Amino acid sequence: MISQAFTTYISSILPSEELEEYFNTCQRPLKKSLTINPTKISTEQFEHYAREHGWTLEKHPFLEQSYSYYIDRDDTSIALGNHRMHQCGFFYIQEIAAATPAYLLDMQPWMLILDIAASPGGKTSQLANSLLSLNSPVSDMKNQEKKIINEYIAWLVIANDIDSLRI
Repeated sequence: MISQAFTTYISSILPSEELEEYFNTCQRPLKKSLTINPTKISTEQFEHYAREHGWTLEKHPFLEQSYSYYIDRDDTSIALGNHRMHQCGFFYIQEIAAATPAYLLDMQPWMLILDIAASPGGKTSQLANSLLSLNSPVSDMKNQEKKIINEYIAWLVIANDIDSLRI
């Protein structure tokens, strides 16, 4: 249920012709989504596995190059979180909105990333994978100090969360 205060606020900033569609969208349940772990399985392997098991995968239009999918499946007798592929770390359940930051950031070598709401770790893993995929060979660095540091640290992701139980 959407509060009256929120309804009033949104009504003040959205054009009136978009309000009904916006509030209808807010009432619809989110599609199930997941993100694969590219260090354990390729997109091709995962898509093949999904087809074999009757899963329908769909990429979000803004995240076509990502490892995230909407998923629909006929057999829901085993919850995705209890599926052996999830238990073994091949994929994790993640809302598309949570998967978005790692793919929209313009990741560069030498970045320092602070994920201030890191638990359970999906975004942090995606950020690290994005940075791992960057090429920053030592020979391309102009600054001698960066050459020395690059042998040890090319980038850094710090994962933090306020809730010690979630960490």
